[in-house]
Amino acid sequence: EVHERLVGSEMCIRDSSGTYSKAFGIDSMRSMAGEYAQGQVLEVAVGTGLQLPYYRWNQISSYTGIDNSEGMLEASKDKMKRLFVNKQYSFISSDASSIPLHKPEVRLT
Repeated sequence: EVHERLVGSEMCIRDSSGTYSKAFGIDSMRSMAGEYAQGQVLEVAVGTGLQLPYYRWNQISSYTGIDNSEGMLEASKDKMKRLFVNKQYSFISSDASSIPLHKPEVRLT
């Protein structure tokens, strides 16, 4: 089921996250975040992978997505395969509170 709503002069389609991502500027925020991501990327609460198409994969050396939902991780894995990303990537089923932030290879910027 697709929901449509006129916002200003643009039509917005309700996306799979249940929000009007264009109307609230979420698409532009995803794009901006994708531009800044580089090197080793850790995405916490990757969900169904809505952010994946926005990354500039030529700037990323490796990617790790973490989520506590196996179903959402499977959707992310499927999306990654469809994007034909030729990078080292992995998905971890875990709660974000278990991320070992004391390890030097994990850098939050």
